[in-house]
Amino acid sequence: MHPAFSERIALLRTERALSQRAAASALHISQALLSGYENGTREPGLAFLCRACDFFGVSADYLLGRSEATGGALPAQRKLEETLAALEALCAGLRASLEAPAAAAPGALPAAQQAAAPDARAAQDTQAAGTTQSSARGERA
Repeated sequence: MHPAFSERIALLRTERALSQRAAASALHISQALLSGYENGTREPGLAFLCRACDFFGVSADYLLGRSEATGGALPAQRKLEETLAALEALCAGLRASLEAPAAAAPGALPAAQQAAAPDARAAQDTQAAGTTQSSARGERA
């Protein structure tokens, strides 16, 4: 195996301040096997290589020394994940804003209805004024 794998697996582990024991446990291998990978006396199988790439968030090309770019997820995938996270945060904020007025004052109108309320009140006032004027003249509305 290319020496880059040994160096990079050790570097990725130490950058994340993980002990060999903690990293080995997370990767579902023994500490002795991880030590063998890191010192170059053992070569990983494909299944471990895939788990290590996912765990450290890097590409197999980076881990194997074929690329200097760590590039874990594809750029399009990363963009979709960022967009999804932003939408989830937006939905959570909207839910909170809709639930907050109801919890604060039972019977209170949500913000969107409160914004429309002055227009509705003005229309009711105008209608009531028209009814009052009609009643004063003896007309029925």
